[in-house]
This record gives sequence, structure tokens and C-alpha cells, in this order.
Amino acid sequence: MQTYTTTGRIGVFFMSILFGAMSFVPAYAVSLPREVTPVQRVARGSADHSSFSKQTEQTSQRPTSVPGEVLVKFREHTINLHQVSGRNKAQQFANAQQLEKTRDIQRKNISVLRSNRNESVEEIVGRLQHDPTIEYIQPNFIYYPASIDTNDTYRDQMWALENTGQTMNGSIYSGGVVSGIADSDIDGNEAFAYSEGSGVVVAVIDDGVAYNHPDLFVNMWDGSACLDENGNTLGGCVHGYDFAEEDGTPLPTDGSHGTHIAGTIVAEMNNGKGGIGVAPQASIMALKTNFTTAEIVRAIAFAEKNGAKVINASWANSEYDETMKDAIANFSGLFVAAAGNGGLDLVGDNNETTHQYPSDYDLDNIISVTATDQHDGIASFSNFGVSSVDVGAPGVNIFSTVPTIEGVISEPFTSIENSALPIDWVSAGSQNNWGVIDATSWFGSSWGQVLYGDVNNAPYLANADSTLTLPDTDFEVAGESMIDFWSTCDTADDDGDYMALEAGVDGVYQELGQWNEFSSTLSPVFAFHDGTWSYYHFTKSIPSALVSDATSVRFRWHTDEDDDVSVDGCALDDVQIYNVSDGSDEAYMYQQGTSMAAPHVAGVAALLWGYDSSLGTSDVKTAIMGTVDPIDSLDGKVSSGGRVNAHSALLSLVPLSSDATLSSLTENLEQDFHVPFDSGISTYVLYAEHEEDEVTFTFETGDDQATVFLATSENQEDVELESNTVTLSLPVGEFGVFFTVVAEDQEKTKQYAVFLARATDAPANVVAESVEQSITVSWDDVEGAIAYNLYLATESGVDSGNPNTVAGYVAYEDVASQVTIEGLEEQTTYYVVVTAVVGEGA
Repeated sequence: MQTYTTTGRIGVFFMSILFGAMSFVPAYAVSLPREVTPVQRVARGSADHSSFSKQTEQTSQRPTSVPGEVLVKFREHTINLHQVSGRNKAQQFANAQQLEKTRDIQRKNISVLRSNRNESVEEIVGRLQHDPTIEYIQPNFIYYPASIDTNDTYRDQMWALENTGQTMNGSIYSGGVVSGIADSDIDGNEAFAYSEGSGVVVAVIDDGVAYNHPDLFVNMWDGSACLDENGNTLGGCVHGYDFAEEDGTPLPTDGSHGTHIAGTIVAEMNNGKGGIGVAPQASIMALKTNFTTAEIVRAIAFAEKNGAKVINASWANSEYDETMKDAIANFSGLFVAAAGNGGLDLVGDNNETTHQYPSDYDLDNIISVTATDQHDGIASFSNFGVSSVDVGAPGVNIFSTVPTIEGVISEPFTSIENSALPIDWVSAGSQNNWGVIDATSWFGSSWGQVLYGDVNNAPYLANADSTLTLPDTDFEVAGESMIDFWSTCDTADDDGDYMALEAGVDGVYQELGQWNEFSSTLSPVFAFHDGTWSYYHFTKSIPSALVSDATSVRFRWHTDEDDDVSVDGCALDDVQIYNVSDGSDEAYMYQQGTSMAAPHVAGVAALLWGYDSSLGTSDVKTAIMGTVDPIDSLDGKVSSGGRVNAHSALLSLVPLSSDATLSSLTENLEQDFHVPFDSGISTYVLYAEHEEDEVTFTFETGDDQATVFLATSENQEDVELESNTVTLSLPVGEFGVFFTVVAEDQEKTKQYAVFLARATDAPANVVAESVEQSITVSWDDVEGAIAYNLYLATESGVDSGNPNTVAGYVAYEDVASQVTIEGLEEQTTYYVVVTAVVGEGA
């Protein structure tokens, strides 16, 4: 026989028996309910944590129950709180016990009592637990917000995964700090029970990734056997490819954007540091570009050839780009695009009228993402569009990985007098006429003071070969050492007149590139010719062979022997030298934007593919969009009307037999719950409300074209539900409820199971009668019980789970509601436990 012994709130009776005087007293007339850990959305509150250290300290010291306060459930035949007389009796009971009655929970026949003489909860329970008017007494437990239970240093900053109402620090957007609203998140913590994205590659097309960051390193894609965008063997790709520099080391050279995005997606979990990614076991393929069409379409093809399932595109342009659209359409995975951050006014625009691409392309494999904040509001800067933008995701106060960018030299020349040079900048050579001049009247106020190679002559002199050397720079850092500057040129139509950039160590220099009005070998990130002048923006990394603690950088101005007429030469502006770390210095920062929202969706896609690698792109998109949390702020702003929910998206894929989270929840019917799931047709939310021995299920859905059937473990025949609400009586023991949703065309079905467990009552009215060296123990029959177990010992602590651990232990199993025990010793105290057995089958 399979038996189920109740071990929950009630169902076990303890007593002790003393022979000789032949008296008995209950060792425990009541049993405390087991502590229930809040799961799903149950018992989430809010907390105000002002710092990381304070949060940790509060968590370790917080009480488990309200000090000096207990819940007392009275036996209804002694005190019935549904009646005025019963409530008066409860007040009299409290007064007699020197307790204050703070409130009654009439439906449960429970009073909340508080000590008025500084007693502890344990002391109150100890002196009241034997009172015959009480069914049970327990502490008034405190349930804390379900925090992320990892050892990651900044786990409490991951509000997008688990929003407990915590206060975030350092946000420019929010004015410094902001507290959120509990559960305004993607339920990432709950999602980890199903998937962490293992085996899924997410390509981040951006400005590079600082892949040696301790929170990223183990989750970077292995590019040792990489293919180029045409499928040819390339090899030697260090976690991706740099399409800007045409090499296999896609470290950032001028920003933290891509690194921050990578951390949001895959920051390692439980590594004792940093934050947590949405998919903390997925891999990042870093594809660095200058954000040009040519480089991005190559990166998309590279991602396809090398097995990426998801591309994150946190960038936008207002121009329709057919080449870009075709490249995205040919990508077999999911393309997650940021909706954009409005215009110069920093107010979000409607993408229905002010388009942003690639977000707005009408392609089946694109998900367009707007940004939400910690209150589930749409971010003020975020673009939207009821048909052009799909979902919302957290994009404000996002704390993630970044490289450290350390400025070494920054010279805009604004404070330098005409014809002078910055301090410690040294010029030398023939026709040495380096100097600053105000060029506002020529180039506009955005240029202002500039540094000319020949400031004293127009046209410039022939036969010049002069250099301008900057102060020595310490480039011995882990990462990239960069020089960034603007230049404008008006030169003769030949290659003999030019400006060049050089770097060297110990007086030995190497030319890194040269440029004039008509050409450049330095690969500018921006170039424009207005018919007279050329304008360039250069960002150049210092070659590793020239990196030292005293690297010298200089500019060269060179002209040939010809005298040129009506040409003014070349000028420099905004010269900056800085170091960008490779991430190994473990830096983090807050950022906000739809750029930060998109990687949350990319991470959810990785979770789904990590759970089921056989899913198609359309399956993943449907699961994400069909399981959003409806949000008022997104109603009419995005096509789905909601913010992504990673847990719900995963639940839509979970088969009937493996819904561990639901099983865990519904074992305890002291809590009501609701669970969203995708029928394969539309999204349903299943609510369950428990009342005594009944449970009411309610479906909420906008789909009128589907039918819901119900079966139970007692009646396995499917019965069509005529309404969206059904109430069932619960038998004692385990009970299964099975829902089947069928589409109108009969082609799509989805099953969902709920397993419930109802505890039996405790054996009541236990009586012990003694005759010489025997006793007869009897009790009232319990509903649903098929037998009883009686356990006997000569010391306290006996129960059904600890045989042979207490003295004199004897078990009498599968007995009726009366047992006679003979051969006992006189003048001995015996302790008895009676349990009811419920179950079925033989």
C-alpha cells in the first residue's frame, strides 16, 4: 500500500503517559505549521536598502517573526470568532494571559496576540501550547522579498531580474537614487530554475567587448576555429572579430556600450563578484564595428556562419537601409533591436511617424524593444510604436560591466594663446612653424582654436619637415591605448604635402598613417570634403610593439619643394590620448537607454534556446511576445502591450511532467497563486484561490477561439468548461487537476497540470485508559484516513521519522482508532505519537 502520512500543519498528536499515578498530560497538544518559503509572486514586499554593505548586514540579522507576537487559532467549539460572544471570549482570554489582542482573522478563527510584558515568542508559545481552547499557536512569521540567492557582490542591484523595491544608486536619469515597485521585473530569478542559457551564442554587434572582465571571461565565445562572413576558415578570433580594425581582437577602443550590454546578457552567476546576466551560462560573440552599414552587414553574416542564435542590435538610424534589411532577413536567428531614445530633446518619439531602423523593419525575426523603469513605467526617453515596437524591457538604472577609460591627455586648445603651444609639447625640424590659431571664422565655433602645422604662413611654406612631440605617455595597461583627434586639410593635389601620426619608444618612431586633403592611410572614422577642405576624425590604437611606460607620440608636417598657391595646410583639434582597459580591472557602472533594454530580451531568447535547442526562431519570438506582463504604461505603445517575463516565457515551453516550480508552489495550499502560460494559441493566466477544502481556478484570456477542458485524478475524462471559473472540492491527500486548451481548428493544444495536497485533520479527542501494566489509547476517526500509526517511547522527541533514536521506541502501524498496549513498566513516563494515514491503492 502506498501511504501518505501528513506532516504539515496538523495531523499528528503527541502525548506522554506516566504509570503509577496513572495520569497523563499532553507533551504537545498542538504542532506548529511548517515554515513556508514564498515562491512565485507570493509574499513579495518592498525594502529600502541604501547601500550594498547595509543590505548584506540587514539580510543577515533580520528577524524571522514579529517579536513578541503570536497567532492563536482557537477551537471553534470553545471560541468562535465569527460570533460577537466569541470575539469577547478571545479578548477575555488575551487579558487573562496578559496579552494584547491586536486583531482577529475571523475567517480562520485566529487572533493576533502581542505580549505586554516583553515576553519572547518562545516563552508565549511555551506557556500557551497546552491550553485546551487552542487548536494551534505559532509565531507571526515575517516573509521577506525573494532576493537573488547567489554570492554575486552586486546581486541586489539586479532589479531587472528581481525587483524588491530596492533603492538604486548613482542614476543620472533618476536624479541620483530611485526606489522601485516590487515585481516590476522580468522574473529572471524564477527563470533560472528552468534555464541559464547554456550552449547558446549571442552576438553583440557594437563597439567591442572588454572580454577579460572577470564577470564575462568564462562566458565569451570560443573563436579559435572561426569562419569569416563568407564561410572561409579564418581562425584565431579572440571571442569575436573587429570589423573596424580587421583583426580578431574586438576589444573596445572608445566606449563601454558593448561591454555593458554583454554583462546584462551573460554576467557570470555565483562567482563571488559583480552582477548577474539574464542568461548567465550563454556565450557572447563580440563583433566590433564603427556602426557603418558595410561593417554591420558583414558582422551579421559572420554571426550566421559561426552559429549565433541571437543578435543584439542596440543602435539605430532614421534612414531606410535596404542592404541592412536584407542582411537581417537572411539571418536565421532572432534579431533584437533597440527602439531608439528620441531626439535631441531626450523625449521618446513615436516610431509610427518618426522611424528608427533596424527596429522598425517589418521582418519576422526582429523583436523591437522599448525601455521600462523600476515602476513598470515607459522610460521618458524611450521611443514607442503600437505596431513598430514589440515589447518593453528594463532599460533604466541598469548596472553592468564596463571597461575603465582613463584619460591621459585631453587638449582642445581653447586656453592656448595664438601662435603658442601647449605646455610640454615640443616642436622641431625645418620650417618649424607649429602653433595655435583661432579658426572660428573659417570652420565655425565647433572648431574654435586649432593647432596648425604652419601657423605663420598662408600659403604654407615648401620644404617643411617638422614634428610636434607630445609628453611621454604610460601605455603599459591591460587593454587598448588610443589616440583620438580631428584634422582638417587644404593641400596641393599631390602626395608630397601631408600630415602624419607617429609613435615610438626610446627615440625610434614608426609612422601610423598620413593624410592630406585628398586621401588618408590612417582609416578615419569620419571623413567629409566640402569642396575646399577635408575634415577627418581619427581614432587609432597604439600597436602593441610600441606600448611602454614611456611611449612617445608625435605629429609630422611635411611639404615638398614646390611653392603652392592658395592652400592653407593642415590643422589639428581635440587631441586625446587615453587607455581603455580589457575589463580585467573589474569595473561596473549604471547606464540607461533602449540600448540597455534590448539585451534583456536577447538574454530571454538565450534562456529559451538553452531550455530547448530545437525551437525555431518563430517559436522563441512567440514565447517572448505571448507571455508578457501586461503593463498600463505600454498599453497602446507596443504591440504586445507588456514587458517581457522570462519565467512566463519558459513556462510556456514546459511540458506537463516537469513543471517543478508549479509543483513546489501548489504543495502548500495556504497560499493562493497565479501562473501565466502560453497555450500555443494565446496567453492564459491561471489563478487559484484556496478556501478550506475547496479550490477555485480562474482562467483569464483574450482568446475566444479556444476551448478549455478539465480532468482530475479522480475523474480522468476531459470535461469542457462552460465558463472561465471552476470550483473543485479537495479530497484528503494528493489530487491532480489537468487542463487542456484546444484551438478552434483542433490543430493546437496545450496541457497544464496542477498537483495539490490537502492535509488531514489531527487525530482528536485522544483518550488513554490504564489497567495494571497496559493502556488503551483511542481517538476519533479522521476524514480520509485509511489507517493510523502509533509510536511509543520512554523519552520525548518521538515521531514517525526518527525510529530507534529515542529510548524505548516501539511502532504500531496500520492500526485502527483504538490500540491496547500491554507489558508496560510501572512508574514510567511513556510518550505517544498518533498519525493519520491517507492514500489509495493496495
